Amino acid sequence: MQNRVLPALVVMSVIGVAGSAHAHMGARGPAIANTTFVATFTVGHSCAAVAEMPSMPAVPSSDTRTVRISLPAGVTAVRPMHGGVFGRPTIIRDASEAIVAVEYTRPDDASQPPDELYHELSIRMRAPTAPFTALQFPSVQTCFDGREHRWEGEDAPTLRVLPPRSPGWNQITMPEGTYDLDAIAAYFGDAAIVWLDRRAWSPNATTRALIESDPAAEPLTAIESTAAAPAAVWVRY
Repeated sequence: MQNRVLPALVVMSVIGVAGSAHAHMGARGPAIANTTFVATFTVGHSCAAVAEMPSMPAVPSSDTRTVRISLPAGVTAVRPMHGGVFGRPTIIRDASEAIVAVEYTRPDDASQPPDELYHELSIRMRAPTAPFTALQFPSVQTCFDGREHRWEGEDAPTLRVLPPRSPGWNQITMPEGTYDLDAIAAYFGDAAIVWLDRRAWSPNATTRALIESDPAAEPLTAIESTAAAPAAVWVRY
């Protein structure tokens, strides 16, 4: 069957902040366990304009000046990339000299540029040997006018750690847990097909239709893996 490689799941958090509506920050990988990759952080909006209200004067829109990205435990071999208009980033280390955060800051701009640009910032790193987990990158985004977005908890840019693989068929034992269709798509969205016993799933709509029409197969809609009976799936990349 044709292998259709789909982009890894991008987890995009969106919140509304008084005076800073429609701001959002996300991340994309893919992050494959124990593999070096480039995490790209996307800044779709900065600080929006606010119309004049009885208790508040009008506030013009403002572009992003600083982005501070905190790194989760377990990532190693961190090497930030140049930030373009943000220039060379500042690397923050802890007492053991491990890199715990990267901060990108644009030079002062007296013109106070408006919120018109989309930004991307990239950091090269090695994902931990922990497939089927998530990496959260709590971040602080500050605009030229001083307004701030804090992307933390469920709103933090997040990447799922995908299982290691080789081209062709791979047998992968799932950690204990229940995986619905969303989770299957998140972890195997770049696979050609996933098999468990006689059940199968694919990110390719044509392949899914073939599975549904095959009397010898059934659609895979969930995976249940327990300590007593771990699920071992066959995955083709």
